[in-house]
Amino acid sequence: MKRFPDRLYLTPERKDLYQVLRHCYFYLSTYPICGGLMFQYAARAERIPLTLRNGNITDDFLLEQDSLGIGFDDVDSVKSEIDHIMHDEEYVHEKGSRLKDVVISEEQFGSEIARLLNQEGGSFEAGFGPIDTTEFRKVYWDNLTEEKINEILARKDDAALCKYIPLRYGLGG
Repeated sequence: MKRFPDRLYLTPERKDLYQVLRHCYFYLSTYPICGGLMFQYAARAERIPLTLRNGNITDDFLLEQDSLGIGFDDVDSVKSEIDHIMHDEEYVHEKGSRLKDVVISEEQFGSEIARLLNQEGGSFEAGFGPIDTTEFRKVYWDNLTEEKINEILARKDDAALCKYIPLRYGLGG
């Protein structure tokens, strides 16, 4: 917020998130990890959730997610989809209406949990396999700089470590 004072605004948590989403054309997820719950909120609101894939970390937040055309492998593809969404209301409506049934209901979720706890098995196939986090970790590693470490460790509002790492306080505070 200090770095971009006219471009970033902190807003308190909203109780009407669903209604806010209903007034959007689409939801663009965070990167490198897309917010699964926000993906589900957007789908429930019949708003297109879009994500830039980072390995398979962004898969399986929605039922039949692979068939929805919401995950993209490169920035240009995401931009192209956003452009399509912004210029074709019929496309937005058609794609959005397909989303209302891709999140299980609260009742179905409760029923599935009960079945699992009673060792009856669930209706959904659980797929377990390796998740390649190489690219995901690379994003964070590339952003980990001395300056960032100083900012994290040497905060003016928390001077408890100052006597142990005074140089970092001088550089990062």
